[in-house]
Amino acid sequence: MKRVALIILLVLLASPLLVFAGGQKELTSAQKQRGIETQNMAVEIAEALKGRFGDMHDTIISKGDRDNPEYREFQKVLAGYVEKFGVTYVYTLIKISDDMTNLIVDAAEDEYADDYGTEYEMEPQMESAFAGNPDYAKHIWEDDDFGWQISAFAPLYNSAGKLVALIGVDAPL
Repeated sequence: MKRVALIILLVLLASPLLVFAGGQKELTSAQKQRGIETQNMAVEIAEALKGRFGDMHDTIISKGDRDNPEYREFQKVLAGYVEKFGVTYVYTLIKISDDMTNLIVDAAEDEYADDYGTEYEMEPQMESAFAGNPDYAKHIWEDDDFGWQISAFAPLYNSAGKLVALIGVDAPL
């Protein structure tokens, strides 16, 4: 009897892992729709900021930290989009290798902000956006403070037309 109880306990403990590992193979139609909406937000932000803010992004990178007026201006603008769209996070990423990106400007502040230069693994939707094609994640993720999210990315260009960063948007589901 103890053996049966132990097996049942192990199955119950393992079942959330089985659901997680096998349950989210494809986004639901509602999640796909939210991904498209989030991608459209990223595109709108990137279009509004191309040129002057793309140039400003280059300046922020050359200064190498958040302690400058360009960073604060850019952050304030991104924070406005967080409020406008009711999303969780808006930020910029740069490509540092085929496998890695760095966060540069984060609309979030205080405990919600990631450090300047925080590394994130390159994902397919980021690769697509770095190639000039806005895209959204084909998976969702859970934020400890804000629940389930979907991410999307669009290229940000400077005044010379060079892709300098991605605009990232994380939106709640």
